[in-house]
Amino acid sequence: MNKLFTKIIAIALALTVIFSFTACDEVEGGSKIQRIQITLQLDDEQVEVEAKLYVNYAPETVQHVIDLIEDGYYNGLDVTNVLSTYFQFGDYKLVNGQLEELNQGAAVKGEFENAGLTGNKLSVSSGAILLKREKDDINSGKATLVVALSASAPFQASNYCVFGKILSDDGNKEADSSSMEYLSSLERVLKIKECIADANGRKVFYCLKDEVNGDVEGSKDWTGSYITYAEYDGEMAYFEGLLTEADLQNKAVAEEKMITEDQLNDLSNKITVSENFMHIPTVTVKIVKIELINKK
Repeated sequence: MNKLFTKIIAIALALTVIFSFTACDEVEGGSKIQRIQITLQLDDEQVEVEAKLYVNYAPETVQHVIDLIEDGYYNGLDVTNVLSTYFQFGDYKLVNGQLEELNQGAAVKGEFENAGLTGNKLSVSSGAILLKREKDDINSGKATLVVALSASAPFQASNYCVFGKILSDDGNKEADSSSMEYLSSLERVLKIKECIADANGRKVFYCLKDEVNGDVEGSKDWTGSYITYAEYDGEMAYFEGLLTEADLQNKAVAEEKMITEDQLNDLSNKITVSENFMHIPTVTVKIVKIELINKK
């Protein structure tokens, strides 16, 4: 009896020790949480936002991204594609005004429903973080991260690995309501939408890869080209190159760079339907750094 009692006490003590090491870990929705802090540069202001990564929902993806963070992969990278429903980073960097593809390293296996993984409770909504991949390869996600800015982002949780989300409840409501401190991390991130166009409606696109469409008159290969969409002479028009407001006010420059009417339909259609045209923010939007918070 004494030996049995001793064994029971030993087991109880062991369980107490195990619990004392694991109870301090943050858990949400049945998943262990790893928090990260992202420092963004929006124009001339630095903004800090916090996010949660859900370790148990997508363990290999989360570890893959943690490894990239610890290696400093994302630090200093420009956000090179900003739309009304999402922005992305991690695939290209700006070098002398041109987008240069990054060596993203090895891919990680797909961790989402249509790749055979179940149990992930995250959906694509404002602030969701997911790993982008090639459409025709479920195991091709590498380092390109997407942050959804609305539930209308063109990604489904069943087809893409959603593994984190930006906090929406961490604002300091005792701070000045006009300050960044007052806003939640999600509200700060949503300010990126303001970088899609400048105050005059000017937008900038960059073509990563294109080809001539032989069936369309005036079709051109726009690979490596900037395209500016802006108001000129009272109407919105497309221009070849990265034109500033000063350029647009110079009639000789603007009319030289204005895209001809026979090219316009082909170009506008390509920008609308092709993922090869990046929507460049009109001010600097940069990932200054990403850090782990209290790594377990």
